[in-house]
Amino acid sequence: MLARYALPLFLALSSLLAHGQEAAIARAERLGSALGLAETLEELRTSSVDSTKSQLQSLINELRKAGIPEASAVRLATLAAEMCERVARSWDAKEASRIYAENLADGLSEQELAEAEAYYSTPGAQKIHQAISRGTAKMVEYINSRTSAAGEAELGKFLAHAKALRK
Repeated sequence: MLARYALPLFLALSSLLAHGQEAAIARAERLGSALGLAETLEELRTSSVDSTKSQLQSLINELRKAGIPEASAVRLATLAAEMCERVARSWDAKEASRIYAENLADGLSEQELAEAEAYYSTPGAQKIHQAISRGTAKMVEYINSRTSAAGEAELGKFLAHAKALRK
């Protein structure tokens, strides 16, 4: 007799759990919106493209110094710009936001999500979050600039060694 009710009970519980998870994800999405997730993702896309373009331009400059013909350098610059655009379009902001929301929903209870949403919807919390985000962005900018500068210097040395090996 219990077996006869097992499937309907399982389906009803699954539906409730799914609805609960959907509600938690919706709340997490609202929290992401309060935190400016869409803007952060766009800034991430832009800075990633800019960083990649800068690194590729350094590579092309080093290749020029190593003696490749200018026509080849121009062609490589065009290919690099096209590559940067394809890389920038390789991920979807809506999908990234969904993943973010699902992980918030998995890591926080409904009550914690409600409290976080209420807190981060206030002007004071948004100001704090923006300051933290700016600090994080400046830190990442520093790391990227130092990594790019070191990479450019090391690439020049590497290409000089490669050129010496040709002789």
